[in-house]
Amino acid sequence: MNLYSIRSRCRSFHKRLAWLLSCVFILFSIKPYAHEQVISFSLATAEAPPYVYLSENNEIKGTLINKLERAQKDSALKIEILIMPWARALNEVKQNRIDAIMPTLWSEDRAKYLEYPNLPFYSGDESVLIKRASDDFEFNELSNIPSNKVIGKIRLVVINAAFDKLVKQGKLRTYETPKLDQVLLMLAQKKIDLVASEGSIAATTIKNLGLEGTFKTYSLHVDSTPAYMAFSPNFAAKYDINKIMDIIIRQSTSTK
Repeated sequence: MNLYSIRSRCRSFHKRLAWLLSCVFILFSIKPYAHEQVISFSLATAEAPPYVYLSENNEIKGTLINKLERAQKDSALKIEILIMPWARALNEVKQNRIDAIMPTLWSEDRAKYLEYPNLPFYSGDESVLIKRASDDFEFNELSNIPSNKVIGKIRLVVINAAFDKLVKQGKLRTYETPKLDQVLLMLAQKKIDLVASEGSIAATTIKNLGLEGTFKTYSLHVDSTPAYMAFSPNFAAKYDINKIMDIIIRQSTSTK
């Protein structure tokens, strides 16, 4: 075999090797979901730091937003996140104008117009009751709160089953606003007597308002409750919402 023949075979081998490597590169560059139908949906949520909030640059941030960003990576999901007051968010999903809402607790009333998947999105913090630190009122249980005490809360937000039952029975008086910071400021200004909220949201909002030390917080002695991403009836009729939640939970907890 002469030198020219050897060089020719080497060039041929290198070309084949380059072609093989390019095929391998293309194969591994293909997204694992490339053969799947892309599922796009709109998702309504309210500002609830640390879970969801708007940054100084008006960007949507928060621990739940981080989970959703991870969920969309290397998956067929495309999620448009919309921030709005909670009551409006519920109504938009109820009317099928927005596809989903988060985070929402399960309730019998909401299950009439929201479709809940089998798996919750995450476990929420315990519910708390907040009073002014200077107030001599001492809390022991919900049923012993005097009827003249006004409790502030976010509009249409579920606190827990016991709280909501007492409200429906007229044994607790509530004053509702679109945002938690509004009722906390009213509490500080002595316009209302108490505030009920989820613990982490309350702690973060109090810190953001610079009101640490102004209030005293009581646990409502309820374990953390499952918080869901619930869907509109029309969207749930078209797509498998349990499969969607499986993708979201699997992708958002992935260590890749």
